[in-house]
Amino acid sequence: MAGAGDVETRGAIEASEGAGGRGACERWVRWYEAGGLEEVAKHRLGSRVRPYEAWTPAQEQRLREAVSEGRFRTIGEAMAWCEKELGVVVSYKKLHDWFRRWGNRKEVPRPMAEKADVQAQEGWKKGAIGSPKARGRGGVCR
Repeated sequence: MAGAGDVETRGAIEASEGAGGRGACERWVRWYEAGGLEEVAKHRLGSRVRPYEAWTPAQEQRLREAVSEGRFRTIGEAMAWCEKELGVVVSYKKLHDWFRRWGNRKEVPRPMAEKADVQAQEGWKKGAIGSPKARGRGGVCR
């Protein structure tokens, strides 16, 4: 940035890091002409947009209670519930991020085939003959 007595072109000032980009000099001059340094100091750098909260604290509490009761198997079900019960449309990503922040995760077991033999699978896991665990202990290899 230019200090007192330094002469720089407008393009060099605007190109410098933190200057505010193209058109910054014109904005600064307009603010200065409108009210001097006090007016320039009133304007903050960065976005003027506040972060958007999807729901009120009371609505968040209702959602947390519904989650703790186990009402939802999927985030899609939670999205539909939010729209119906709270009147709030929430994106999948936003709801997923909130659930992760609150420490919620999938607790639904993976689907299993109808013809699956649970006993054979458990035997395989525990090191039955022919399983990878048994092979390391001198089990039968085919």
